[in-house]
Amino acid sequence: MPDLTKLKELKELLDAGVLTQEEFDSQKQKILEAPDVSSKEQIPIQPLQAVPSGVMQPMQHGSQGSVGSMITMVQPWNGVPPPKDGSSWFLMYKPMDGRSKIGPDGLFVVGKEPDDCFICLKSCCCVPCTNGEAVEWASDGKTSCIVGCLCGAFCPMCAIPDTRKSIEEKIHKFHKDRGDAKAAMMPPNHSAHDTMCGSWCLLLLIPFVGGPIVQFLMVGANIENYFAMKKFQLLRQREESGEISTATFTGTAPQAQPVLPQAQPVEAKPVMEYPSVEMSAV
Repeated sequence: MPDLTKLKELKELLDAGVLTQEEFDSQKQKILEAPDVSSKEQIPIQPLQAVPSGVMQPMQHGSQGSVGSMITMVQPWNGVPPPKDGSSWFLMYKPMDGRSKIGPDGLFVVGKEPDDCFICLKSCCCVPCTNGEAVEWASDGKTSCIVGCLCGAFCPMCAIPDTRKSIEEKIHKFHKDRGDAKAAMMPPNHSAHDTMCGSWCLLLLIPFVGGPIVQFLMVGANIENYFAMKKFQLLRQREESGEISTATFTGTAPQAQPVLPQAQPVEAKPVMEYPSVEMSAV
């Protein structure tokens, strides 16, 4: 029979948002396919580490070949995490609709930053310039801004998806070098950006309207690239300046002790005595 305890723990991690549906299905399948273990072979399970409330912990798996791999809880972030969750590192920093403002906890909240309008206008009106700036930042200066501008001007259909992949690698490298456990479990997701160029080429085959549609999509993708880069830079700037405390995410924040209500004494009510009635024999 499958280990019901492990299945229950995996379901709790899925409901808490620590595991994605794909990770849950994969671990569930491994548990169901595992051979039955006799009562003499006890499956070692490490106790869960104490973590501050409100911090979600991912699951770290043991060796793949052993039966009963131990499940432990590790700290996912060694600093301020990305503003939101996503299937790729780029999406973690791409603002949502109506939520482009970074709140005091480092997460996206409803509203916008003061320079959001300028970022949108700049990336919309000058696609080559902003693409070159993003390429130079993502490559740590190895590719100059001029080269990125030329690629964005003469071949934007290929340059914009490549820039997005470079941003994905840049963000992942930062979190991996910082020692974030999430980066060790989740590599750069290049497949999330591979279909952009091919889909745009297919749209060009549509007569009359294909070209304008592709142009609109390319400008929108360039705006998203530029916004993701700027939000990453802004979050790092506020983290270094201390505007966003890292104690909440690293487990060093003091935790308030819950105050339990004291039980109120209950007054004993007098017991009413009823006169006894003797039944005479008839």
